[in-house]
Amino acid sequence: MAATLTQLRARLILPTSEPEAPAAIRKAKGLRRQLLSRQHIQAAAD
Repeated sequence: MAATLTQLRARLILPTSEPEAPAAIRKAKGLRRQLLSRQHIQAAAD
């Protein structure tokens, strides 16, 4: 999970002028949804 958070943070701090920025933002949003989903599943299991 730490690697996912690190990747998410790295994607979010990319300058918006970079050509890859829109793809990075989409990827970051997907990773955020995945992380939240895992947290909900873990909370339900407890």
